[in-house]
Amino acid sequence: MRLRILLGVLVLAFILGSLALWKRARDRAALERDARFSHPLSDALVAFQQKRYVDAEAILSGLLAETERDSPDSLHLASVLHGLGAVTYLQQRNATAAAYYTRAVEIRKQLMKPDDPELISSLCGLAQALREQGNGTAADQYNREILAIYQQHPEIYRRDYAMYLLNVGVFAARRHRLEEAKNLLAEAEANFERFEGAGSRHAALASTSLAEVYEDEGKYSESEALYRKALAIQEVQLNPDDADLGRTLEGLADIRFKQGYPSESASLRCVRVRFMRKPDRHQVPVKR
Repeated sequence: MRLRILLGVLVLAFILGSLALWKRARDRAALERDARFSHPLSDALVAFQQKRYVDAEAILSGLLAETERDSPDSLHLASVLHGLGAVTYLQQRNATAAAYYTRAVEIRKQLMKPDDPELISSLCGLAQALREQGNGTAADQYNREILAIYQQHPEIYRRDYAMYLLNVGVFAARRHRLEEAKNLLAEAEANFERFEGAGSRHAALASTSLAEVYEDEGKYSESEALYRKALAIQEVQLNPDDADLGRTLEGLADIRFKQGYPSESASLRCVRVRFMRKPDRHQVPVKR
């Protein structure tokens, strides 16, 4: 009887010991995998910060194959894909960047909360790459998804929230959804003023965008007031050849001509001619 009890205890001790050894081995293997991942990722980040984008891409591309093999559909893989999206976007390979960002978004949506900052970062990157690729409709879809997250936490995201109101509002104006555009742009202007002050250059950009919508509606008085509001800020804060200032001057010249003041319009256009490039009306601003 005692022998049976002793044997039972020994077997149990052997099993527990084996489990402990297995757990230690598993934990050690996990630490080794994390080290193999974190060290090259850190090297890629340093290269990225030094603007050595080709080097960063080479490191991340090597890490991608290993991570896909060892940790498929993991947050590690999403981080590598996001990094590759960033470095290819900065090399103006927008289609490649969009593909990497798309995969990162898919994984992060499965494993993260909808308002996780890392997921938002991948969504932002994807929207920018799609826009630069010329796919404004798809970019707008993701901008709206980002905006919906920001609308739940406006105090946390603050300036980003206002910028995405501006982005989505400008795209709505380009698609001639004027009422929607006015609401979004007015809210963007108000939020920039709230979080950055009445002299915010971003608020001035929102004012100019909103003025263009009122101009398209034929509401010239409202449009003129907004152009002049933007101009009062931009003349103080911006360089004389700044494209945003030039855009406002051109819009105000258009309005004054339509209101029957050709001489004033011509004077504004003379100032505008000095600018080196002509920005597109309803230009979607880059998230800064």
